[in-house]
Amino acid sequence: MNTPKLGMLLNNLGGSQLAASAIIAGNRFVKDNPQSDLIFFQSNLTMPCYRPNFAVMDYAEVYGHDAVCIATDFDSAKYLIKCPGPSHRIFYVWDLEWLHGGKTYEDFAGIYKNELLDIVVQSEVHKEIFTRSWNRIPSTVVENADLSEFYKYVTEIKKPTLKRRTFVEGLFYAKSSKSA
Repeated sequence: MNTPKLGMLLNNLGGSQLAASAIIAGNRFVKDNPQSDLIFFQSNLTMPCYRPNFAVMDYAEVYGHDAVCIATDFDSAKYLIKCPGPSHRIFYVWDLEWLHGGKTYEDFAGIYKNELLDIVVQSEVHKEIFTRSWNRIPSTVVENADLSEFYKYVTEIKKPTLKRRTFVEGLFYAKSSKSA
């Protein structure tokens, strides 16, 4: 059996429902899979709302991380697309961010319709709303950021088949997405 190897990108690990759910799920995942390699990557260094029993690193480290990586918001999904390292990219749509505004339709569509990302949502209600809003059916539903379910999805249901970006392709994508 392969060692479970996952990475999750979060804005921060401070007091939020997403951070709390993810840390609790992460602690349960490493307890159930002692040989696992779980890393949370955060863009803003904060004191975690719960004690994580796994590695926590800066966002920049995900660039070369050779594992399944899970983005948890629009900005982390945009960053994850540019990274050549991840073997599989998942966008976990925890929040319906497009309802909050702040970005154009084209910005959101560039991420939500991007084929490099598997879309996973947190509930059946979110699945229906996402499907109606973006004309794309999410791959699956994972409640409460359950990392065991993410790992099961990738290993048993959806085999990693996405082409990994080379360093040069990552640079080209980053340059072309800024000009768009």
